[in-house]
Amino acid sequence: MTNKIVIINSIEYPVYADIDEADKYNNAIYGSTWQNLQEDDQARLLVMATRKIDSYNYAGEKKDPNQELKFPRVMTNGKTNDDEVLTNLCCQIATYYLTNGTSSSGGDSGNILSQMKSYQIGDLHLTLKDDAQIDLSGLDDFIEQALKDWLMSQSMEIWL
Repeated sequence: MTNKIVIINSIEYPVYADIDEADKYNNAIYGSTWQNLQEDDQARLLVMATRKIDSYNYAGEKKDPNQELKFPRVMTNGKTNDDEVLTNLCCQIATYYLTNGTSSSGGDSGNILSQMKSYQIGDLHLTLKDDAQIDLSGLDDFIEQALKDWLMSQSMEIWL
């Protein structure tokens, strides 16, 4: 996996999918919903998606102990992860965040970014608007299906 980054406010953030990859993946599926976002908002969604992926505990070891993200990884049996799966998963989670924002009054408010009162990307602090509700049910299913062989709780790898 090559080192992929997005830039927000002149700061580089490591991600599993960059803007070009997300454009190719998401424009084909979501068209103008993704295309109409500002590049900074696309980058924020990709950082959030990457951090969601990295929030799980995975089996195996980082390929490079100094890498910032949890992937690429190698199992003790030599199995390595599929970079394309990670790229597509990151794109899918970013669009999931994009399309799953609601308000407590029951109306569809558009996306998770519209529900933010404030956010900070460094160490990811999010503050939702007072009536915001984010429906993320199902998001864990995406990750568990895509990375099931790597999840610590489902991995057959034994650590002694």
